[in-house]
Amino acid sequence: MIQANCPHCLTSYRLPDSQGGKRVRCKTCSAAFLVDQSEEVPVLEEASEADLRTTVKRPSQEGSSEELPVLEEVPATRVSSAPPRLRRREDDARPVRRAPRDEDEDQPIRRRTTPDDDREESGGGGMGVLFGAVAGILVLLVVGGGLAWFFATRSDNQQASTEPVEQPGAGAPIDDGGQQPVVPDDKDKRPPPTPIIRPDPIAPPQDATSAAVMLRDMNPERRRVALDWLESTPVRDADRSTVSRALTSILDDPQSRRKAVQLLSKWGSGENVPALVALLDDSHSWQVALDGLSRIEDDEAAEAVARQLTVSGRLFAARLRLSRIGKRAEKHVAKYLFHRDDNVRRTAESLLKGYGTTGSVVMEQAAAALELPDEDIKRSAAEWLAKQNLDPEYQDKVARSLEGLLTDSDPRMKQTAIRALDRWATKDNVKALVGLLDNNQLRPAVVAILGRLKDDQAIAPLALRLHLPPQDQIALVLVSYGSKAEKAVQVQLTNTEPVIRQLACRILAQIGTNESRTVLINSRTSIATERSWPRRGRRRR
Repeated sequence: MIQANCPHCLTSYRLPDSQGGKRVRCKTCSAAFLVDQSEEVPVLEEASEADLRTTVKRPSQEGSSEELPVLEEVPATRVSSAPPRLRRREDDARPVRRAPRDEDEDQPIRRRTTPDDDREESGGGGMGVLFGAVAGILVLLVVGGGLAWFFATRSDNQQASTEPVEQPGAGAPIDDGGQQPVVPDDKDKRPPPTPIIRPDPIAPPQDATSAAVMLRDMNPERRRVALDWLESTPVRDADRSTVSRALTSILDDPQSRRKAVQLLSKWGSGENVPALVALLDDSHSWQVALDGLSRIEDDEAAEAVARQLTVSGRLFAARLRLSRIGKRAEKHVAKYLFHRDDNVRRTAESLLKGYGTTGSVVMEQAAAALELPDEDIKRSAAEWLAKQNLDPEYQDKVARSLEGLLTDSDPRMKQTAIRALDRWATKDNVKALVGLLDNNQLRPAVVAILGRLKDDQAIAPLALRLHLPPQDQIALVLVSYGSKAEKAVQVQLTNTEPVIRQLACRILAQIGTNESRTVLINSRTSIATERSWPRRGRRRR
């Protein structure tokens, strides 16, 4: 009889001797295992009556041997006496898949277990506890041994560090030169540490020429050193051109641009202005360029800064720079006194007031503004001139500029020019004014200007327009000319309209001579006019 245990589910079987050394299949878990011939049923002693009363034997232990299905017969040399593999604890909780059984197989009949059976079967759990305790002891031994080894080696290292180190070759003989031979230490096999190679500091330039060369170098560190040197070096006029050209060449470098522009305000000149003006179109660099232009004492630079007054978003920045430039920017700021934008116009007025600008500068700029192509600027300048007092020094220039506006196609421009000419017109403007006598809207203002000028060229045109309104105003102007207008007014005595003939007679009654009396008689004018005329003629004689 052979006592066999399934190594997978630990089910115990009593097998006949004929199944020793064979591979059989467990009826419980359907796993195959090898039956060891050495596992014989131990001889049991006869139990006492007390044991029989307290112990209930399982049917699998009371019956005779049972046979398991044999898978194959294994030679005796393959029979292993290794202990069965223990199941994991979580395997007990998993459901065991059972192999299908034939209906004719004998299956052991299990009966309901009792508390005594549970105590008897708890022997398998005790084996697991035993193996767990053994494993825990082994782990403790390993951990304890490791800690002991660690502290032992640590104490050895500390003791070795406190012992004096024997210098290599300390006991070797000394040669004739008195030097002790060096014995290499075989224990130290580590390579020497790699030294950190630090670049040599860049030497500053010796003069302005070497600084210009360093500025053109592609190495940014060399450029920085050159820029620092130029910042702390006094300016020499002989070196200004060389340094300014070198600074201009690096304006394309974003890293060096700001410092280069700042130095251009120190070393730069008029030849650097175009490069800085080009930077005004860059949305990222225009402030730096504007600041640099405001520091260069050049007329073109001041004009470029003044132009920024009209650029959107730059009015305040340009105003600050123009205040820094001072009176040098006066004539360029005066150009914007007549700008269409009210903010620009007020800013220009405020700057000129701060400069202490005289009226002559503004007058000159106003005359120049009349010749600009911008209609709004010309109209603004004409309106300003119409409110100013006459300045004889600029009268001719202003009058000529205003005369050019009389031919403008915009009626508002003509009206503005006529209002300004009422103060600034000269006799040179008579011909242009006479051409406007046919304009019904402008005729009253033109007649008033011609009456103030009293130029003989206006007598005939005025007399020919006695039939046009304002007739009374034209008649007063002709009377103001005196006898000079006599012949021109006599022409109206033949007018087909009686009202015009009567108006001409009244004018001649005031300015006429004996020649006018003969003309009046021949033209068969009214008796009242003829009677009144001799009395006036005798009074004159």
